[in-house]
Amino acid sequence: MRRSTLALLVDPASGERVRLVQPAGTDETVAGALAGNDGRTYPIRGGIPRFVPPDDQAQTQESFGYKWQKQDAYESEGYLRLIERDEVVRWGLRAMSEFYDFFPRSGIVLEVGCGSAHFASLYVPHLARDVEWIGMDLSSAIDIARERIRPLRERSDFVQGDILQMPFAAESVDHVFARGVLHHTPSTEKAFRACVRVLRPGGELTFLIYRKLGPIREFTDDHIRAYLSKLPPAEAWKMLEPLTKLGRALNEARVTVTVPEDIPYLELPAGEYDLQRLVYDHILKAYWNPDLDFETNQHNTFDWYHPQFAFHHTEDDIRRWCRSEGLAITFIKAAWTSWAVRAVKPGR
Repeated sequence: MRRSTLALLVDPASGERVRLVQPAGTDETVAGALAGNDGRTYPIRGGIPRFVPPDDQAQTQESFGYKWQKQDAYESEGYLRLIERDEVVRWGLRAMSEFYDFFPRSGIVLEVGCGSAHFASLYVPHLARDVEWIGMDLSSAIDIARERIRPLRERSDFVQGDILQMPFAAESVDHVFARGVLHHTPSTEKAFRACVRVLRPGGELTFLIYRKLGPIREFTDDHIRAYLSKLPPAEAWKMLEPLTKLGRALNEARVTVTVPEDIPYLELPAGEYDLQRLVYDHILKAYWNPDLDFETNQHNTFDWYHPQFAFHHTEDDIRRWCRSEGLAITFIKAAWTSWAVRAVKPGR
């Protein structure tokens, strides 16, 4: 943990500043503890301060810890290039280089729910020299994040913590980035407000959250998730293999289906559909991308169906939250199963 990060941290239970127990007197602390005013202590292991999450998110911690430890399922160069292409479309960009301009030229960028920093590895090397990047995650994936990012950027740090009880002082960071994570908490809205709390006036919150889909897809998703989220991660992974194989079979069928008329109560417009896309978009996540191997396709499906919390939202939800916090939305777009949003906190 860098000394500059210590200046930002608070006890998530009280909001009071924490202090380093037996400080080593160096610019970075690898092992030790942080102490609050009420006797609570938080360990520092492997250079990462660990703020113990609440019990009601134990399943989320376990699920994402398992997912990000399976590095063979998402580390391919081809998958990174696919993610870059998707981000260009999602944010309405001409090239991925425009995404790097989302971030400030100086100050602190906090990525909450960074996982193993797989996505962060795409943009962190392009941050301006005077930017301090901090990644926070609920799960043990934060250790992989440190191994991945620290060699790419010395001005980086890592915290294991909970978005709903963030161990950062109010108005302490310049940009909060939350890519596909707020909906994996017990309350997306509370997670959103927690991000706004730590954001300085004039700072930006950039986030992706799940979009509410049609009624059949919503019902099926809830049914599958309710079943699989009760299983240990390795067992759920195995149970999802037939669904991934179904996605592959549908993709390889190369069948076009014509929906002759709009079916408004199913939110299904008339038109021609590839069979796999019809099933994927309107019935269940039978995902398959032929440019990826089986394990990477499976990883994508596991991410959707195993976490206990995975709430879906409307544009009205997002606009209401931003309005209540005084945030000005500068960009909002529905892309596939998510909303992509950029919003700015008013300056003083």
